[in-house]
Amino acid sequence: MFSLVPLLVGVLISTTIAHSQSGVTLRGNVTDQTGGAISGALVRLYSTKGLSEINAASDAKFEFTNVDPGKYELEVTSPGFKKMTKDIEIGDKTPAFLSIVLQEGGGGHCPVMELGKGAFGAGADIFYVKQVDKVTVRGLVRDDLGSALAGVTVKLEGSGQFLTTVSNGGGGFEFSGVEPGKHILTASQVGFHDISRSLWIMQENLSKVTVTLPDIRRVPCFEDSGPGRGSE
Repeated sequence: MFSLVPLLVGVLISTTIAHSQSGVTLRGNVTDQTGGAISGALVRLYSTKGLSEINAASDAKFEFTNVDPGKYELEVTSPGFKKMTKDIEIGDKTPAFLSIVLQEGGGGHCPVMELGKGAFGAGADIFYVKQVDKVTVRGLVRDDLGSALAGVTVKLEGSGQFLTTVSNGGGGFEFSGVEPGKHILTASQVGFHDISRSLWIMQENLSKVTVTLPDIRRVPCFEDSGPGRGSE
């Protein structure tokens, strides 16, 4: 039984600052450890205001314009490389160029033994719908074959809150009055690998979370990292 937090890969940041009319223009590039360009890498910025994403161009460069000051989580993914996540803060003195280096590696979950056709991947799938002010987070816990799991301890920690609950007989759980911001979602039960991952709760969204716990008898090892992806 174990849980893994997001893997952080080195990010080299220069000191040049650029501004657009409405905010900071955030530029950067994505390379491998040898300095080779990684074109098409998916770059995401998470905040309480929402999610922005862009693919790196053929020269591995990317650009976000009109970025408001505030706290963000940067996530960069590309096939064949480990996911990179890093907390950044945008302000008047924020560096405008990020040089991102990804490490080689498949990421995701470790090899799965005899899960069978149609098995569910391990981790947490995040979906968002409109909601005003504080957020109610509802979700479902299941195993890697899709069966609901009762009695799973689910915790949500962040924005000065620490909330805990237990999934009911149908695998459902709920947190009410959740403050927008970055939280850590964890789920654990005897006989299953723990899940621990970052999750952005957005100001105008009600989150519906599906958590999949891998059975240790079928999944010999497991790693999962990074914020949950969502769309309105």
